[in-house]
Amino acid sequence: MEFILSRGLSQEKLAELGDFERSYISKVENGERAIQFKTVVRFAEAFGIKPSELVSLYERRSV
Repeated sequence: MEFILSRGLSQEKLAELGDFERSYISKVENGERAIQFKTVVRFAEAFGIKPSELVSLYERRSV
């Protein structure tokens, strides 16, 4: 959630940008849903970054 907020995005705005349901965003954030690579790409596009950058951010957070 911190990354979304640091980008000035709400779950609603991210859902709109990535063409996701807001409830899906919430479930992903809470670890209730696993995502496929194509979804990682859609998230990255919504954030305006490369998929590899998004994965790197996740890896740093998970350590």
